[in-house]
Amino acid sequence: MRNNRGSILITALIFMMVLSFMLMAFLDMSSTGLKQTLYMEQAKKAFYIADGGLTYTTSIIDRILSEKSIPPAGVYPSDVVIFNDGLGNDNDGDGYSLVEELLGFTNPNDNVADTPDLTIITGNDRAYIDLAKVGSVDFTGVTSGEFASGYEGIGAGAASGGMYYYIKVDSLGRTEFGSKANIYAIYRKVLGVSGGK
Repeated sequence: MRNNRGSILITALIFMMVLSFMLMAFLDMSSTGLKQTLYMEQAKKAFYIADGGLTYTTSIIDRILSEKSIPPAGVYPSDVVIFNDGLGNDNDGDGYSLVEELLGFTNPNDNVADTPDLTIITGNDRAYIDLAKVGSVDFTGVTSGEFASGYEGIGAGAASGGMYYYIKVDSLGRTEFGSKANIYAIYRKVLGVSGGK
């Protein structure tokens, strides 16, 4: 006659081993899900940082084009770094001052990650902005420019004409964890007309 003592112990050990493997698989799946959620949140955050940098930059462009110079230190909050010393000297390493870049002296090797014209700092996150003029078009007050920059509210003087001024804005948002998002936009400034954007 056989002795069945110990068979329950072996069965219990096998059952515990199967449960352990299932628990490890479950923990691995849940940690993967948490990582994916974190990566998605960081990607969204990087996009919003880049978008915010793009939006904030328009007021800086307007000021530089209207004054033909870099705003003095203290005009913008300390979280906005304009890589230019205000004297027209290059400070971002691309060979051109920001005013020169906005007036059309562009550098084909300019790179937003390596030589940004502006940096906007939000806590540990950054928005790096590169600006460059891509073109300009004159218009007279009797053309279709009237609709885009004239009598519907931009101001008097539209009948005499002005200039559409196009600037490439390359905004790179980067989070503290290294997630990045890049947004390219063309900003149109209407010059020669009061209040034109």
